[in-house]
Amino acid sequence: LILFLSIFFLTWAFVSLVNTIRLYRERQDVRSAPRFLPRSGHSHSRKDPILNRPSTSPPNAREESIGIRAQPRRDKSMNISMIIIVTQGTNGLKKYERALNSLRCYSLVHQYPLHVIVDDVYLECQRYKDKFFRRHCTIERFMESRLRPSDWLLVMDADIAVINPNILLEKYVDDLFDITLFDRFFNWEVAALSYLVRNTERGRKFVRDFASWEFKLPNVKGHGTDNGALHPYLMELLAPGPSKIKDVCYEIWNRSESS
Repeated sequence: LILFLSIFFLTWAFVSLVNTIRLYRERQDVRSAPRFLPRSGHSHSRKDPILNRPSTSPPNAREESIGIRAQPRRDKSMNISMIIIVTQGTNGLKKYERALNSLRCYSLVHQYPLHVIVDDVYLECQRYKDKFFRRHCTIERFMESRLRPSDWLLVMDADIAVINPNILLEKYVDDLFDITLFDRFFNWEVAALSYLVRNTERGRKFVRDFASWEFKLPNVKGHGTDNGALHPYLMELLAPGPSKIKDVCYEIWNRSESS
C-alpha cells in the first residue's frame, strides 16, 4: 500500500510539473507574439475622407497583443471594399474604437478599402425616416457612385471586429451570386446588419428594393425595422405570388408587439 501511494504521488507531482511548464511556455509565446498590426510605413493619424476626423491609433501593444501573425493577402485581383454607415448626429465612435481599430488594421494589412460614411451624404436617402432603411439607401448610392462595376462590398455595423486576421473576404465570395446574407447562429433569423453584395444592377436593385420596405412596415410596435422586413422581402423574392403560408406569415408580422 505504501509503495502504491508513493508511486501515485510521484506520478501526480510529475504531471503537475509538466502542466506548469507547459502553461509557462504558452504565456511566454503569447507575450512574445507580434501584434496584429501592419508593418511600419503606414500612418494611423490620417483623416477619414468622409467624417473628416483623425483616425484614432490602435491601443498599446500590451493591451492588444494576440498570438496571430497577420499574413497580407497575395492575390489582390478581386476588388473588395468594406463599409460602415454611421447615423447622422452620432456623438463619436469612442465605444466602437476597439472594433474599428481591428478593421483599420485588417484593411491596411490586406488592402481592403474601409469606408466610414455618415448617412446624410446622399439627398436621395433623406426621405427614409428609419435610420436602418436609410442605411441601405446610402449603401446603394455609394455602390452606384463610388465603386467600379462588379466590385464587391462588405456591409458591416460599427461593432463588428476582426477575430482572425488571416481569414480573407474572398472566402465568402461566390461568383454565382451577387448577394450573400448570413443566418444568426442562435436562431433562424437572417441578419440584416451585415451582407456581401456585388456592384451589379442586380446587386444594387436588391439593396434599393430592400430600403423601400420602410414604406411597407405594419403599424405595430414589433415590426423589427429592416431585420423584420428582410424576411417577407426574401419571401417575396424567392416565392413570388399568392400563398396561404405567406398569408400566415404576414398575419403574424402584422400583429407583432415585440421585436
